[in-house]
Amino acid sequence: MIFPRQIFIGVNAARTFCQSVITNIARKKILFLVSPTVYQTKICQRIVGSLGKTSPYYLESVSSEPDVSMINTIYTSHRNKNIGVIVGIGGGSVLDTAKAIAVCLSQKKLCEVFLENWNEAKRIINLYLLPTTAGSGSEVTSIAVIKMNNTKKVIVNDSLVPDAAILDPEFLNSTPLNLRLVAMLDAASHAIEPLWSKNSNIVTDFYSLGALNTILRNYKDYLAERKSSNHSLNTQFQVAAMHAGFAFNTAGVNLAHAFAYALTEQIPLPHGQSVAIALLPVLEYLDAGKINQIIAVKKYKEFIKQTIILVNNYAKIIYNVRSVNLDYHRMVTSVKNNKRLMSRLPIKISDDELLLITNKINEKITSFSVK
Repeated sequence: MIFPRQIFIGVNAARTFCQSVITNIARKKILFLVSPTVYQTKICQRIVGSLGKTSPYYLESVSSEPDVSMINTIYTSHRNKNIGVIVGIGGGSVLDTAKAIAVCLSQKKLCEVFLENWNEAKRIINLYLLPTTAGSGSEVTSIAVIKMNNTKKVIVNDSLVPDAAILDPEFLNSTPLNLRLVAMLDAASHAIEPLWSKNSNIVTDFYSLGALNTILRNYKDYLAERKSSNHSLNTQFQVAAMHAGFAFNTAGVNLAHAFAYALTEQIPLPHGQSVAIALLPVLEYLDAGKINQIIAVKKYKEFIKQTIILVNNYAKIIYNVRSVNLDYHRMVTSVKNNKRLMSRLPIKISDDELLLITNKINEKITSFSVK
């Protein structure tokens, strides 16, 4: 299990981080990768202003999930500028983009090279990540998810773990309910799926259960509008997302994420929402059909039941997407072909069972979809 060299947590974490690194990065050229809405916040402008006092910097806006074309465009724009530091400020998409750009600029190669050969994804420039949602856990993982030809692929290399992760609760103050919700459910999925992974162990279980306890005990307060600027609560959920990141970085996600990836090939959805959509049918399937076949599912059945209740409570928000006619065969084929994720399951799941889950996903989308 690989960790960032430094982790800054809590109120004023961003300020403490800036004070800590400013001497080390002085006069190095900085590339800031920031989501457009986040750049308007005071805390983001303070970070850029603070680090930019002693170093020349460039700023790129990242407004969508990373794909090869977008990453190569940013890389090409900056490959001859001798960038020495990358700072990613945003949700999981921005952080994954920052990881990929850091590798591209380090190796002076296009992104697709690293999708084909993870071993070449070596980073030599400084990388600092500041998540603005409590969800992806990307700020502590060795994984970057990148789209290529409308299919989600990954780069996996320990060098993608940043030099520092900075969890400042102020970033969550203005996050709208729907984004807080889907990010939280992404974290819940990152926490719960590793429990029945073949790669799980006592350490990953520790982080998974810690994250789930925080989420399941406090989600109502966390999602309440009046609590959106509660720094203590925001910090708890940032730490929960980070702990879930520790768990899945080693044990790995599996069935729910395989369905989420397959779903986005047919419906253009943000990653967090696609995971939230897939999570409930997968948990219901495990709870009903596999409770005695997978030891971990039986052992942690109460966590599964409580997570099912959580998702059901917000189903109207989660499944509120435009209805489409899902291609069931394409869904099942995509899930089966995702051998990286499916190989982590301790049992084999038949095509009929995959069709059953696909049908459940389609039923829920149809029930709540925008007409």
